Amino acid sequence: MRRPPLVLVVVALQAALGCGGDDGEGGSAATTTDPGAGLDAEPVRERFAAGEPATGDPVARITVRSVAVDVLAFEGEGDVTHVVGSALPCVDDDLSVVLGASAFSTLAGMAAGDPIDVVVPVGRCRYEAGQVAVIDSADLARTRESVPDGAVLLLVTPGPEDGLSVVVVAARIGEVELDTTGTTSPSSTSTTSTVPVVQTPQPTGRAAVDAFLGAWQAGDRGAARAVADQVPVDLLFAVPVNRPSDRGCTQGDANQSVSCVYRLPTGELQVRAVPRQGGFIVDFVFHSGE
Repeated sequence: MRRPPLVLVVVALQAALGCGGDDGEGGSAATTTDPGAGLDAEPVRERFAAGEPATGDPVARITVRSVAVDVLAFEGEGDVTHVVGSALPCVDDDLSVVLGASAFSTLAGMAAGDPIDVVVPVGRCRYEAGQVAVIDSADLARTRESVPDGAVLLLVTPGPEDGLSVVVVAARIGEVELDTTGTTSPSSTSTTSTVPVVQTPQPTGRAAVDAFLGAWQAGDRGAARAVADQVPVDLLFAVPVNRPSDRGCTQGDANQSVSCVYRLPTGELQVRAVPRQGGFIVDFVFHSGE
């Protein structure tokens, strides 16, 4: 399986829980340092656009307003560190972010659809969370391998004694706004656009899961997208089609999520449907990939 490059490693929350912005939303930063200071400095812009940021250069500000996270990553040093020589955020399709233990409960509060804003020295881009789940840390490697092209994978590990990690998989959305005028960019600027999708919520969680798996077996991405978010569709359609062996679903109230487990020749498959729009939509898929 393809392993997306590890692009951005955040080893601790550096600046803000309560991000605060130009629009006045959010709380005050946890330090007196402006999380965006230095990103627009001309030498920093030139080095970033050339794909050669210097050690200590600020390379990305990452903001998740829904859970009040606002951090600044530096090249090769600092509490929030970008791995030297790895691909740069907003420039390359794959972006992987790891936050420290203090962010576990914070990121666990994210939900599908939450925007993740990334500002770099030469512009900005946005990602949208497709699925959020707490999984066993032993499954992190397999999860990373299953991430589709053009996605950002955030992993938050609270500590080896807990053995759990938060996984947020998000797809880049909208236009990538980069201005590398007068500089040598390492790659051409690419853009993506969003197409409105009409979803058809199912009356029960099990019905949503069944419709989702049926569309996968039929090779019909459109039908799958009608009952599921985009990231789960991409993840499932990366798995070879086969007839799953049903191992059962959770039984909850009418307004609770439903999780189903299946056995495939390639490993275990978990599918979750959540209440939305008066029915149920699939928002999470995990394939163990044995």
